[in-house]
Amino acid sequence: MSLSMAAIPAAFLTVGAVFLPETPSFIIERDGDTDKARILLQRLRGTTSVQKELGSILAAKFKDYGFMDKEYAYLVLITMCVFAAGFAWSWGPLTFLVPTEICPPEIRLAGQGIVVAVVFLMTLAIGQTFLAVLCRIKSGTFFIFAGWICLMTMFASFSLPETKKLPMEQMEQVWRKHWFWKRIVGEEEEEKQAGKTALPSM
Repeated sequence: MSLSMAAIPAAFLTVGAVFLPETPSFIIERDGDTDKARILLQRLRGTTSVQKELGSILAAKFKDYGFMDKEYAYLVLITMCVFAAGFAWSWGPLTFLVPTEICPPEIRLAGQGIVVAVVFLMTLAIGQTFLAVLCRIKSGTFFIFAGWICLMTMFASFSLPETKKLPMEQMEQVWRKHWFWKRIVGEEEEEKQAGKTALPSM
């Protein structure tokens, strides 16, 4: 069931990829048709001010912008590897690990499916807004992401209890004793009890 729910957004991505246009850089690389590339950029950006972007593509194509120092190129590569490794060992799997550990067995599959759908939705939102934000506030974009990471780290540190080596049978007790979630869990239990007492006896 969890794999099937994850396949739904994957199917939308697969079908949508068929209708994606070729990139302007690919058009210039294959055909050298700058007019077609300019029209495509206008469609993608929704504006006619695409000369700077087209110039960047042509610069990359014809190598007229100079070159990157070897030492700086290695530094960029190492930084990218450190970032990818850090994400793969921390926030990357955390979004899939948490619902697996904290959700009761009867709703675990649904919880995992919802998590996958939210991850795809947020990836879509970031992909659609990143370039626009980067063009407006430039390097400030990365400070925004850093701020979100700090908020996420604080949330995980203070709001998520430690569930390591705990069996699923004790998971409910962990939430009952947590300083924040015990109020919500207690309210849900009261509502369940109220619903049971409201049922007519047979």
